[in-house]
Amino acid sequence: MNSYDEMKVKRYTYGVTPYCIQAIVTFVGQDISVTIGGGNRYHIGAVAIATPSESIINPGKTTITTSVMAVLGHKDDVLAKDAAIKLSRHFNTTVTVSVGVHVDDADILDIEKLLENSKLLVEQIIQN
Repeated sequence: MNSYDEMKVKRYTYGVTPYCIQAIVTFVGQDISVTIGGGNRYHIGAVAIATPSESIINPGKTTITTSVMAVLGHKDDVLAKDAAIKLSRHFNTTVTVSVGVHVDDADILDIEKLLENSKLLVEQIIQN
């Protein structure tokens, strides 16, 4: 068996244009790599990595350590961090999430809709 035998890819979509959010989820051995894009223009805006480990303060409980990097001027870090933590906690494995979501001239209602669809997309990943 080679490493490709352990890798599988799934695609997920939630919402309608311009609020459609899509994900490509790659299961890499025990770990998971997720790329999320949406809106009018997909890009790489931020990347998060989350790793579960036993809590030092509360032995027997799991804590999630997260690191995030954002491209200058982009605000995708919140989506990347939230998705990485939620997926890492659920699957109990290391997860990377790259996010790039953009809607031209977005107002607060556009942003709220993209945030909501992103959360629902992550739920879809967890349930499938």
